[in-house]
Amino acid sequence: MDSNNFLSNCGVGEREGRVASSMVSRRNYRLIHGIGRSGDISAVQPKAAGSSLLNKLTNSIVLDIIKMAGVHSVSSCFVVPMATGMSLTLCFLTLRHKRPKAKYIIWPRIDQKSCFKSMITAGFEPVVIENVLEGDELRTDLTAINTKIQELGAENILCIHSTTSCFAPRVPDRIEELSVICATHDIPHIVNNAYGVQSSKCMHLIQQGARVGRIDAFVQSLDKNFMVPVGGAVIAGFNDSFLQDISKMYPGRASASPSLDILITLLSLGVKGYQDLLKERKVGSFQLFVDGYKEADYWLRKFETDSLPENTRKQLQSQFERLVILDYVIRNTDRGNDNWLIRYESPEENANISETSKDSPVSKATKEWAAKEPVIKIAAIDNGLAFPFKHPDEWRAYPFHWAWLPQAKVSFSQETRDLILPRISDMNFVQDLCEDLYELFKNDKGFDKAIFEKQMSVMRGQILNLTQALKDEKSPIQLVQMPRVVVERSRSGSQGRIVHLSNAFTQTFHCRKPFFSSW
Repeated sequence: MDSNNFLSNCGVGEREGRVASSMVSRRNYRLIHGIGRSGDISAVQPKAAGSSLLNKLTNSIVLDIIKMAGVHSVSSCFVVPMATGMSLTLCFLTLRHKRPKAKYIIWPRIDQKSCFKSMITAGFEPVVIENVLEGDELRTDLTAINTKIQELGAENILCIHSTTSCFAPRVPDRIEELSVICATHDIPHIVNNAYGVQSSKCMHLIQQGARVGRIDAFVQSLDKNFMVPVGGAVIAGFNDSFLQDISKMYPGRASASPSLDILITLLSLGVKGYQDLLKERKVGSFQLFVDGYKEADYWLRKFETDSLPENTRKQLQSQFERLVILDYVIRNTDRGNDNWLIRYESPEENANISETSKDSPVSKATKEWAAKEPVIKIAAIDNGLAFPFKHPDEWRAYPFHWAWLPQAKVSFSQETRDLILPRISDMNFVQDLCEDLYELFKNDKGFDKAIFEKQMSVMRGQILNLTQALKDEKSPIQLVQMPRVVVERSRSGSQGRIVHLSNAFTQTFHCRKPFFSSW
């Protein structure tokens, strides 16, 4: 009921500011009017100074958070009271006015209905480009996309609609390469970054894409990234004018609830609080921050064309074997070739040893060798999805993606066998390891001892397989093909400090392979 129609009304204040329920009024902190004006969701509303100020403040704080999370060159953003799908539709409708002839949206396939329907709702035909299988990962088919652009004509394509955050076996789209394609053909690029603010990798992909090519806007969910109720999103970009065009495409005013929710949340957390949440994702994966490293994929492709010196090749193989052992023992369920890193120090870089360490006891021969030979180091990051309480047996196999590399076909070296085998052959060493992990894991607020025992049963089985593989001089690929084993603590087994496998534990073999398994 319009408040102007009440006899006692004097026509002062917000015309639509009447709320019958005091509970509803309090729930919305009496910010009743909403945000925006008819025709522009970001415009200041003279009749609602409080809501307008709140909206401007929220957008400014969220912009700072996006920059802090990794997209440093983002220029503007605004919160919309719609989830990711409808926010993408708003972006597509805005592009319609700029590209009136366009009929198609090129879309690397992802099985999410909301993305598909966002394009249909905007009146465009999705042109699905199937991903290609690389190892056990589904990756963007750049060749097929270029071919389709030539076939359809760039002027008939509204945009390329890419995605950063996905579920296995699909990995994030090749955002950088797609951005270059868009810049080359003058085609807009809209990125679905629904889960991405919480992922430094996704934010880095967007930052790099904008640096080397074209990204017109990227959309992220509020609930997934900021822990607020469902119903809002953030549209961000690198061109203020285009972002203003999107905000003007929103018809009418909008609810202020999502803006209010995220403002309260971010003010409660503070910058440090939100940074701590992002860091927890790193700490939770037992991850350290490293400098000078690049994704393994980058260097492995280079090593295919530029062969390494023999000593450097042995360095790589030795460290690769240690990565394999780590992943296998903890049963890492999220090891792709994009989340372990390689640092390659060229002979020129190593020549600095003789300049920076003149007083060190390093021998002249060592310095001369370092100046001539590249040095390789490996960093195993993102170990958070490890220590499962059972072997994977669902439709996803959770493979170790390094198993398809040439290095995985080489038998474990004598150096590795001499280093590892004496330790893991001793069940007392394994028991000490379990006890150390118990001391670490019990610090988790959600720690469950029964689950922990199951996790250790899987780990013991992995160690048992690894022991046999090293004794038999198997290769990493042969290791992952061994039958899966669970070694459980026997109820009647010895409880003393000296542990014997025969009377303290029982073995169970799992012969069933998971669906969608490549071995």
